[in-house]
Amino acid sequence: MKEIINKILELLDLQMQEPIPFSNLEQSWFYYLSLVLVILGSIFLTLKFKKLNQKGIQKTLLIISIILIIFEIYKQVNFSYSNNNWQYRWYAFPFQFCSTAMYATLIVGLTKNDKIYDMGIGFLATFSLFAGSAVMFYPGDVFVTTIGINIQTMVYHGSMVVMGVALIFSGHVKSVSDALFKGLIPMTIFWMIAILLNGFVNQFYPNIGTFNMFFINSRYNTSLPILSIIQPYLSAPVFQVVYLLGITFASYVTFNIFYGLKQLSNLSSRQYAFKKKNI
Repeated sequence: MKEIINKILELLDLQMQEPIPFSNLEQSWFYYLSLVLVILGSIFLTLKFKKLNQKGIQKTLLIISIILIIFEIYKQVNFSYSNNNWQYRWYAFPFQFCSTAMYATLIVGLTKNDKIYDMGIGFLATFSLFAGSAVMFYPGDVFVTTIGINIQTMVYHGSMVVMGVALIFSGHVKSVSDALFKGLIPMTIFWMIAILLNGFVNQFYPNIGTFNMFFINSRYNTSLPILSIIQPYLSAPVFQVVYLLGITFASYVTFNIFYGLKQLSNLSSRQYAFKKKNI
């Protein structure tokens, strides 16, 4: 039985050449393919959401959450097995900013409370959309040589873009002010949990390894753009508040970019329909 399990784990740890974003096709094909699939997925889910009511959207988001959870379990097992001989890597603990989409979709999919649903889709169309877009269009160092992990990270972050875009383009999330205000509530809750987790581990388990949820643990220097520059000049509580404000502003901008694309798309469709009518 042990040999069978090891064979399965070895299969899940198959290797590939590490993808390089924005390079030639040989080095970047995986990344370019991921972008194409995200675009196609956004179109598909937008068309699907236009036909669905709230209950239908909840069922769809629940399915997506299950897929994300399965991929997250695979990631945790792979990191523990292949890279560290069954020693858990605490830096990979699933509560980073990008991980929140997994929890949000599950809650939205299961809730029977309309206010929680509205806050959830507001979060997915703003904060989650920003997090997914940031990785998909500026991948940084997310790629590795393990095939499954590369698939996991693209499915994970790509789905965040797909869900956010579909909610905006289908009209289920109508305005940035409404979405951002509602989405800020779960975002603040996630942010507070991250701070509490960091503080708890710092106090009671300081030697378990790197534990830096949301990259705002005061024990470590953050690697986040812009924030890494200002962190040395701020106290830990002020830095954490600045983080939340910065993420909120970035999410506001991201929503407006995609909402602007939706408006352009609607305008083009109306112009095309007008010209066709007058031919």
